[in-house]
Amino acid sequence: MNSALELAINQLQSTPLNQPCPSLGSYTVNQQTAAVSYQSCALVPDRRSPQFARFPASSQFTVDGTLAQLPGLNDYMVGDASGTVYDFVSGNASPRWARALGGSVTGPPLVMLDPGHPGQFLDIVPASGASCAPSPFCVNVVSDDGGSR
Repeated sequence: MNSALELAINQLQSTPLNQPCPSLGSYTVNQQTAAVSYQSCALVPDRRSPQFARFPASSQFTVDGTLAQLPGLNDYMVGDASGTVYDFVSGNASPRWARALGGSVTGPPLVMLDPGHPGQFLDIVPASGASCAPSPFCVNVVSDDGGSR
């Protein structure tokens, strides 16, 4: 180890997804004390990790995912360039569901409580392409009632 940042990244990489970001502090490196802090922190899966190899090899993630923490929900959602959206219960390696919307996911998916159906959620997915016709860009809103989409 040759930097406090390297020590902090090591600590982050060993933190389970379903845990909060670890506290950082001062580290002694080369007889010097150095401090590291977060600007923001969210634990997300790295698709190169073997436990996340369930994504098709053609998946390209060009936008960030979202950790959705609402009453009754603690899921990580991410969409790929081919328009497939994946929902993982936080900390699980297999998706709870995946749905091909077509086109391309152009921004992080968002999740909100479904005002018409207590205990259910609406997934809001910025997109472009086939799922938006005749417009080039749109927002897809799909019901997520716990997996039966």
